[in-house]
Amino acid sequence: MKIQPEIRKIFEKVVSLAVTNKNFNSTDTSRIVAESLWSLAAQKRGAIIVFSGKEHINDRISGGYILKAVPSFPLLMSIFDPNSPGHDGAVVIADNILTHLGVRLPMSESSRISEEYGTRHHAAMGMVENTDALVLLVSEERGSVSSFENEKMTRLSSPEEIVAAIENHFSQPGSASYDQFARIKPRTVLQFIASLLIATVFWSTLILGQKQIFERTMTIPIEYTSPGQDLVLVDNKVYELVVHLAGPKFAMNDFAVSAPKAHVDLSQMSERTQTVPVSAENIERPKDVRLIDIYKKPSPLLLSLSGNCQMA
Repeated sequence: MKIQPEIRKIFEKVVSLAVTNKNFNSTDTSRIVAESLWSLAAQKRGAIIVFSGKEHINDRISGGYILKAVPSFPLLMSIFDPNSPGHDGAVVIADNILTHLGVRLPMSESSRISEEYGTRHHAAMGMVENTDALVLLVSEERGSVSSFENEKMTRLSSPEEIVAAIENHFSQPGSASYDQFARIKPRTVLQFIASLLIATVFWSTLILGQKQIFERTMTIPIEYTSPGQDLVLVDNKVYELVVHLAGPKFAMNDFAVSAPKAHVDLSQMSERTQTVPVSAENIERPKDVRLIDIYKKPSPLLLSLSGNCQMA
């Protein structure tokens, strides 16, 4: 059974919200990013870096290039060089690894960002409106660094504040899971509940539908094995049977599309008129499909030479 993409996304959403470990513990990465962004701001070179959170973000980004690399100052500076093919897009960092570069982010559809800000700012806000990611941005017009998180934009005034923003994004203060749930936005809670309800209804409906018993009448062909030596079937042979079956919907559907046949063995017949019985054992079918009755057409099955036989 294949799960449709929409249903799969719902389950991915539920799983991602249940994750409690963000797998980020590198102060080196924080400082490398902070140093790079502060240097880019001093040169008024635009940049945007996304740190993923607990939620999957692959369905929110588009375009760009996959790049599995350890972040470094030279690498980030070269990526956001104006001559680099990916400098206008965003860089994604997950689990201390630079995973993508040059990607596009969803544009904000709200009025949280003034129209005086450019495309990067609206893309950064759009990302944090749709995910729990942290976005760090360098404005080439202003030569400033800002963070975007929880649908808010904050101006950062030093490399230390950049480091603090990154580490706060991944920190988990307090006990167990209370603080994490306290930080979850109401929108995220509603998404979780809605996803869980939809998943529950989907699987309940699917299971009930599979358990329900359906009845169906079908016409199926008869396939004969060769009779014994010097015997042949002649005239008015029965070519098909009408059968009445019952079983779960999925099993009945599988049976219908499998080109079912009734098999009749004539290899042991002798040269005389005989009755050939046809029962459930003659019909190939899934074990969950039950044969209720057989309605055959009243045509005799004949053998040449000295005998003939008829279908029972």
